[in-house]
Amino acid sequence: MVNLVRYSCGCGKFGKIQTMHVEGADVAKNRNIIAKEGLKYDYMLQIDSDMVFEKDYLLRLFELSLKFSESVVSGIAFLGNEPHLPAIFQYEDGRHVPIGKWPNDPFPVDVVGGFGFLTSKEILSEIGEEPFTRVDGLQEDFSFCKKLRSKGKRIIIDPTLELGHLRPKEIRGEDFHREVM
Repeated sequence: MVNLVRYSCGCGKFGKIQTMHVEGADVAKNRNIIAKEGLKYDYMLQIDSDMVFEKDYLLRLFELSLKFSESVVSGIAFLGNEPHLPAIFQYEDGRHVPIGKWPNDPFPVDVVGGFGFLTSKEILSEIGEEPFTRVDGLQEDFSFCKKLRSKGKRIIIDPTLELGHLRPKEIRGEDFHREVM
């Protein structure tokens, strides 16, 4: 089932926003449906339905995308399963290694979980059709990031933007730091 809702937001120079909600068990298929629709617009935000965020999250992602125009931008989300690792990774020695410490300013990563990132139409179109199709046995969001890197694009994380992950309780950064570090 696909629901489309159009509305105008107070996003100033970024104008109107279209939202699209897709339901179903095949996450890669759902992300590809949204990506195809996203090509009609200047930007596409992929955000999972079990994420919560501050009201200025989207506006701040737009502003970040202007600073890093050839990049996908995101805040930090934390995995729902313990030990609630941050969903940001570097690719080292043939494997994805979670990043446990980061600077206070925006920084690049090799992979970001698809919990809440923003990309431009230009970047999305360079990746080609079905950008979330799984490759090399990777999950759809890891595959998307691999395709981005193969096109010379970056993924920039703003550590001041955090997404809460709704599980039995809301998972945030303090859960990771308390349990892991």
